[in-house]
Amino acid sequence: MRPRLPLLLCLACLAAFAVSCKKKAPAPPPEFDSPQRAMTGSTALENRISEAERLERLTEEDLVTLREEGLKVGQTNLLSQYIAARTGRGELQESIDTLMEIAWFKLSNDVAVADLLDLTMGQLKWSACAQIATKLVERRTEPSIFLIRGLCLRRSGDAVNAMENVEASFAKEPLNREVEDMIRRLVDERAAGNQLLPADEMDYRLLRDELGSKGPIHRLFVRHLTERSDPGWTMGSLDWYGVDPQEQRTVILSRSRSYRHCHSLAQYASKAELSGSTTAVWMIDGLGRVVNPKVTESAWSGHEQEEWLNACFLDQLGKLRFPIPKYGRYMPARHKFSFSGR
Repeated sequence: MRPRLPLLLCLACLAAFAVSCKKKAPAPPPEFDSPQRAMTGSTALENRISEAERLERLTEEDLVTLREEGLKVGQTNLLSQYIAARTGRGELQESIDTLMEIAWFKLSNDVAVADLLDLTMGQLKWSACAQIATKLVERRTEPSIFLIRGLCLRRSGDAVNAMENVEASFAKEPLNREVEDMIRRLVDERAAGNQLLPADEMDYRLLRDELGSKGPIHRLFVRHLTERSDPGWTMGSLDWYGVDPQEQRTVILSRSRSYRHCHSLAQYASKAELSGSTTAVWMIDGLGRVVNPKVTESAWSGHEQEEWLNACFLDQLGKLRFPIPKYGRYMPARHKFSFSGR
């Protein structure tokens, strides 16, 4: 029996060597299984995302205190936080009521009025905007208020009364004939109640040059009519930041290692190369969270791991966190994952 022992030991060593040579599953990056977001590498972006996370954690008691502090003179930053937190929770009416209280107390203050109108228009609440503008017109018969009411009425579906208000504005303060014709055309052409693409650059420039110096409410009208504005413009006192396309991309790519790991695991499981792409869409909610991610296009040539791979991508997308979108309004996002097998 003893002469066979070296042979058995040799065979055992060979078996152990074969097992050690077998390809191991790829190791995941630290953030892959973590529910925590990955860092973006941008200090400014990180600060705004952290602010969104903080506002999400506020209790009702915290919000009441924040409102009281925000209503004090000079505390517009705290007021911005309160409005963002309420709106992000879907409590838009609370935000509107607060800004309306301020605007009615400071009715002659264009900045306070602009805050109120800007929120309702930014949230695409055109009927609410028209109602507020109607109340304002009863006490402030100014051209800018008539223009705002005309725009809000048109986008809420009342074309006749919309144009009557636009003409009332021109009657009180005639503009350059070319500008008046352009306003009539754009109010009518850009009447959709949903989010619109930016208007033509030349149209915007003409309106900017004619109305930009007239005050906050005129500038507000130009911005919402054209979806364009001058970076140096001030309207209300609240900070409506938003998330631009480059910032979206920076946040999405913060989990690049995890997306690659999804692909590597799919290849490892099938022992076959995996080339193709997946396009996913989702919404960014009022506090920067990912809502309802789903695949709209999947092109992996019927690979056996396709369904699992797409689910892995969606799981990673769901862990992203963005800054608060402008006005706390839901905004769409998309990303295309493309990999070649190797």
